Amino acid sequence: MPRARGGRRRRPDPLPDRAAARRARDRHRLHRREGQARARGGRRGDDPLHEAGLRRRDEAHHRWQGRAGRLRLGRQGHVGGQPQLLRDPRHDRAVRPVERPHRHDRSADPQRQGLALPHAPEPVPLHRHARGAAAARRRAVRLGPRGQAEAAHGIRVPAQGRRGGAPRARGPQDDGQGAAHSVNVAQLLERSALYHGARTALVAGDRRWTYRELDAAVSALAGGFAGLGLSSGERLGLHLPNWPEFALAYYAAQKCGLVPLSLNVTYKAEEIEYIVGDAKPTAVITADPVAGSLPSRDRMPSVRHLLDAKDLGSLRGAPRRARDLEREETAAILYTSATTGRPKGVMLTHANVISNAYATVHHLKMSPDDRGLCALPMFHCFGQNAIMNSLVTAGGTMVMHERFVPDTFVDAIAAQRITIFYAVPTMYILFLAMERPLDFASVRLYFSAAATLPTDVERRWHARFGHWIQQGYGLTETSPFASYNHDVAFKPGSVGTPIENVEMKIVDPEDREVADGELGEIVIKGPNVMKGYFANGAATAESIRDGWFHSGDIGYRDADGYFFIVDRVKDMINVSGFKVFPREVEEVLFRHAAVKEAAVVGIADPVRGEAVKAFVVLVEGARASAEELQALCRAAVADYKVPGRIEFVPALPKNPTGKILKKDLRARG
Repeated sequence: MPRARGGRRRRPDPLPDRAAARRARDRHRLHRREGQARARGGRRGDDPLHEAGLRRRDEAHHRWQGRAGRLRLGRQGHVGGQPQLLRDPRHDRAVRPVERPHRHDRSADPQRQGLALPHAPEPVPLHRHARGAAAARRRAVRLGPRGQAEAAHGIRVPAQGRRGGAPRARGPQDDGQGAAHSVNVAQLLERSALYHGARTALVAGDRRWTYRELDAAVSALAGGFAGLGLSSGERLGLHLPNWPEFALAYYAAQKCGLVPLSLNVTYKAEEIEYIVGDAKPTAVITADPVAGSLPSRDRMPSVRHLLDAKDLGSLRGAPRRARDLEREETAAILYTSATTGRPKGVMLTHANVISNAYATVHHLKMSPDDRGLCALPMFHCFGQNAIMNSLVTAGGTMVMHERFVPDTFVDAIAAQRITIFYAVPTMYILFLAMERPLDFASVRLYFSAAATLPTDVERRWHARFGHWIQQGYGLTETSPFASYNHDVAFKPGSVGTPIENVEMKIVDPEDREVADGELGEIVIKGPNVMKGYFANGAATAESIRDGWFHSGDIGYRDADGYFFIVDRVKDMINVSGFKVFPREVEEVLFRHAAVKEAAVVGIADPVRGEAVKAFVVLVEGARASAEELQALCRAAVADYKVPGRIEFVPALPKNPTGKILKKDLRARG
C-alpha cells in the first residue's frame, strides 16, 4: 500500500471518478504528442494529433456545459454535409448534433472565430444541470415506468409502492417524495383505465363495462353534469339502489368536483327530508324502485334538478378529465346509520378515500385478477369504499347485485368465479344455517366488517371451509377501515392491527393511555380519519380531540399489539353499579346449537337501574327454553350478567348493512 509523508499509509480512493480519470489520460496523451511534435521541430497547430486533442478538449467542454449524453459530435451526425437528428438511447429522444466542419478545415471552425456554435443551446452551468438531471433520475426511479406514464397522462395519483406502480398502502396523504397535494378519487378509475383498459370493470346482470368503457361513460356524464350548471363543491344526492348508475354518477361527480351525497334507499320520506335539509344538495338522482320514498319537491328547496337514473345515458357533454383538487377537499358525504340518534354527515376527503383504498388493496393482496361480489348497499361506506373503490384501485372486477338474496348470492359465487367474499356477520350466520351445497371453491379470501363477528361463528366457518374470516375494523368516520386481522398471524376474535400510517390506542375516560390487557375506549389517528361532521362543529370537536378520533368502542390491546372489541360504550349495561358488556353474554348464547342470532340490551329496572334482557332467534326447527339458556349463561358468567328475561323473536331489527338496531330493542323493553 502506498505511503504518505511521515510514513502513514495513504487510504486509496474506493470509488475513483471515471470521468476524471479519462480526462487525465487524454491530457497525458496530448502532452506527450505535443512533446513529440516539438522534438521534430514542428509547430503545435500543424500537428494533426494536436488538432485531435483540441477536438477532444472541445467535446469535453461541451459535456461540462450540460450537454453530456445529448450531443453527438463528429461526422457520424452528418449526411451530405447536413446535420441529422440522432437517437440518444439514454434519453429516448432525438437530438441534433453540433454542426462542425471536417477536422482538417480549421478556417471554417466557428469556435476558432469566436462565434457561437449553430444549433447549440445556451451554456448551462454544470451544477444546475447536474442537480436537475439527478432530480429527474430520482423521480424516474421513484415513479417507475408506470408512474411516468401516469404523469404523461395527467394522472396525479402517485404510483404506490414498488417500481412499476404496484399499489401498496401508502397514499397521497404522505409527505415527502410521495406526496400528491392535488388529487381526485376519480383518478383511481382513470389509472385503471390506462393500465387495464380491456379488463372487465363492472358486471350487473347482462350489462358489463371494461375499464376503458366505464371511464369514457363517466367522462361524458361529467360533461353532462357541467352542462346543467352544477359547480364544484356542490352536493349531488345519490338516491339509488345497487345499479351501475351509482358507480357512473359517483365517479362523474368526482371528476367535475361535485360531492356525492349517499342517501339510504331504505329510509322513509321524513328521514330523507332531514338529511336533504341538512346537506342541501343541488341535484338528486333517483330511480323508479325507490323514488317513492323521496319527500315532495317543495320539502327539498335546495334541489334544483331531480334526475332519473334512466336518463343518465342521454345526459352527455364534452368528456372531462378528473380535475385537480386539494387533498383536504371533501370527496363524499355519508350519513351515519343513526343506531343511537339523528344521523350525522361524515365528510371524507379525497386523501381519506384514496389512502384507505390503497390500504385495502395492500392488506387483501388484491390484483386485477380478483373478482368481488357486492350485494351490500353502495350508499354505505363498506360497499362504496371497501368494495367499489378498492376493486377499481386494483383493476379488479366488481359484480354488483341489487340486493342480498342468499341463494342468488351463492349461485353467483360459482358462476362468476368470485375470489373475494364480502359479507357482514349476519350473512355468514345465514350461510352456516343453509343446508344446500355451497360451492365456494373459487374464493381465496373471506372478509367481514360493519359489525363484530362472533368468535363461535368464525371457528365454525373455519372448520367447514378451511379459511379464517378476515375481519376489518373501522367506522364511517375512518373511511372505513383502521385495522385488519390479516392471515400472516391470525388471531380469532381479534380485529387485528392498525393499517399503515394509522395509529390506535386504548384510553381511559380522561384520555390517558392504559396498559395492554386493560379495557378502555379505542381511539384512532391517521390519514383515514374524517374531515369532520357536515355543519356540526360541536359533534366534530367532541369526536376528534388532539387529532385522535374517539370511536365509542370499548376494547383492549394484547401484548402482541392485536386489538379486540368488547362492545359499544353506549350499549354497556349498568347493573347496580356493575358494568355488563352485551357482547360477552351474546358470545355465550351463541354456544347453544339452537341459537341462530342473539342480542342483549339493558332495560330500565326500578331497583338495580338496569337489568339484562336477551332477544333470541332460534334455528328453524330447533327448540330451546329460556331456562336452558339462562343455565348456560350462569355456568359461564357472573350472576349479575345472566339475562333475567329472554324473549324469543322471529327476527331482529337491522339496518341495511345488517347491524342490529339495539335502540329498537330497548324501546320494546
